[in-house]
Amino acid sequence: MGFSEDRARGQYGPRYVITADNPYVLWDAVEDWKRVTQQAGKLPLDTFHAPRINLDQLLDAGSTIPMFGEQRLVLIHDVNRIPTPQHERLMKILSTFGDTTRVLMTAASLDKRTKLSKFLMKWADVEEFPRIYADRLPGWAQRIAGDLGCQLSPQATNLLANTYGDDLFAMRQTIERTALFVNEKRRIELADIQTGLSGDGQHTVFLLLETVSEPNLQRSLQVVRSLFAGNEAPEMWLATLASLLQRLLKLAEINEPNDNQAARLTGIHPRFIDQARRQLTHFGRAGLVSALYSCFETEWAIKTSRLTTEVGWELLVYRLCSKRALAAPPLLDLENPHFAE
Repeated sequence: MGFSEDRARGQYGPRYVITADNPYVLWDAVEDWKRVTQQAGKLPLDTFHAPRINLDQLLDAGSTIPMFGEQRLVLIHDVNRIPTPQHERLMKILSTFGDTTRVLMTAASLDKRTKLSKFLMKWADVEEFPRIYADRLPGWAQRIAGDLGCQLSPQATNLLANTYGDDLFAMRQTIERTALFVNEKRRIELADIQTGLSGDGQHTVFLLLETVSEPNLQRSLQVVRSLFAGNEAPEMWLATLASLLQRLLKLAEINEPNDNQAARLTGIHPRFIDQARRQLTHFGRAGLVSALYSCFETEWAIKTSRLTTEVGWELLVYRLCSKRALAAPPLLDLENPHFAE
């Protein structure tokens, strides 16, 4: 959770590389690094985002002697995405950095076979954060609440972990929103989180799409049940799910490798593009079409009172999890004229 304990106490060296497949872990560590390194005052900070990095600007940032010997901070996001032809020059530039330049680099992972990775592991301290598994999620929920000055009950902690999984940004947003309505000295209870979730239908439906694409039936059912925790009418949730499936089909159609451009063309939030690409891979085009058809069948069955809303959703989850890449099993005998009457 963040940097190791000695570094969390402010004992940072001048050069760090952190890797984590969870974007919240990277964000949390970067914020902590900025907080600690800037304690003595507002230091100049130059931020670069790969793969588009102006190497001349990076050279200036690391090689210019600051006025009055003041330290300078350089932050490079997604160093693993820097194009291979730039690696040699990047290593030469980093080798010129003086002692007054403190550097932090982030990456989802490093290919340790590459020359750049081997250089970085000698040039800087490297921290690798493993994947966050289910048994660690309650601890992260408690940590996030603590960062926000709150406490969570065990039941509230478990609901957050089951609902959001390792989407810690969304978990933080719900805790932060809930904390606004809870007295400062009172811990956040299960009912408080349920109230917060009731207004978060669209995100929870996106999370549902993630869990059924894995597929994880038990967790998918937990997510669906959290949708019904509040008082908000669920009529639009099927439309939201169908809309998300259509956006994934659009993502498959455009085949756009640039994340920002893909987000703009599909209407998917840039933060969720990587997640959307995984879902697309898991479902496949045929699986998305099948899932979309299942949504329409379920909506018809609910609107014609063949099924209750709750039962319809749970059956839909079962169909999506069991046949996500194949033709969905029939919900009802829609081809039978006797049934249709």
